[in-house]
Amino acid sequence: MRLSGVVATCVAAVFVLAFGQAVTAQDETPAEGPAAAAGESPAAGDAAAVGDPPAAETDSASPAPAAGPDAPAANQPEPPTMSDMLVPIIGMGLIFYFIVLAPQKKARKKQQAVVDSLQKHDRVVSIGGIVGTIVSFDTSSDEVLLEVAPGTQIRMLRRSIQGPKAHGSDEDGADDRAEK
Repeated sequence: MRLSGVVATCVAAVFVLAFGQAVTAQDETPAEGPAAAAGESPAAGDAAAVGDPPAAETDSASPAPAAGPDAPAANQPEPPTMSDMLVPIIGMGLIFYFIVLAPQKKARKKQQAVVDSLQKHDRVVSIGGIVGTIVSFDTSSDEVLLEVAPGTQIRMLRRSIQGPKAHGSDEDGADDRAEK
């Protein structure tokens, strides 16, 4: 399976888990009767119903009391809480770590191992494309002295070396032109 398919599947699973819980939590809220919609507490509605006849029997033509502008709407969903949003955020962070940060860390370790294994007289390529042979190492300042041409030496940081270059191969393709 391709990496993008795996990523898409993981993202979809995180969203289903996170938002599925939020939707089921909203669906499980108990449906409250007309007393709650009118703003009365269930205890007050029970006390009024003990001695009084039900409102539907006494006055069927009167409309239900209108909710004031400050009263919450009965069908309005609750906004997601912090715990509902925390799961997708953590999931996205984990996906980001495993897709981006972990491979970068692994590549950085590999590059550091290659640079640490270099020895004197190795032919190397710098990150700027300069090809040369290592003449000496300066361990105190973490520098390398490269000979790029006979009698021409340059000093550069050890971490700016991209890696070793095989002897006999030519970077600019001069061997290809000579064969034609």
